[in-house]
Amino acid sequence: MLMKIAQINEKYSIVGGSEKTMLRCVDRLRDEGHDVLVVHGDAEAAGEPGSVFLPSVRRATLFRRREALRDVVRVLRQFGPEVVHFRNFDGPGVVRAVCRAYPTVRTVHTPWTYCPTGVKYWPAERRVCERPFGLTCLVEQRRRGCGRRKAGCPASASSPAGSAMAAAST
Repeated sequence: MLMKIAQINEKYSIVGGSEKTMLRCVDRLRDEGHDVLVVHGDAEAAGEPGSVFLPSVRRATLFRRREALRDVVRVLRQFGPEVVHFRNFDGPGVVRAVCRAYPTVRTVHTPWTYCPTGVKYWPAERRVCERPFGLTCLVEQRRRGCGRRKAGCPASASSPAGSAMAAAST
């Protein structure tokens, strides 16, 4: 059974693994005959075939979601997907509204949705944070310095700290 599938991601251009994974998935789904629309907030990729650029998608945070909600809902109504797949997208109000209207899948590629710093790493101790998300995160990020992205937080798995994170998580 062929389906209409909407993929929603903040970026379209390959910035990291999440975009690469999304585009591979989109290519595979299209190769199998599915109708796939990518909704993104990546100005550099505006006009890509089979995609819709919405600047508001890039800015859809907890506090700036109204425009993104309006734009995403409009595009989804026009496309009529049978399923919506959220990827790197952190607009909780948009996700909630879409989940109520469509069957929805969400893939979390990075810890931004459950870590205020987005890295789940304590640079001063050079180790992965294993605490669950909660109010203690706000206290711990100040005490442990993980709220400062320049304090040795890994930028990628190829950095020494990123390699340590990868090793610790296996």
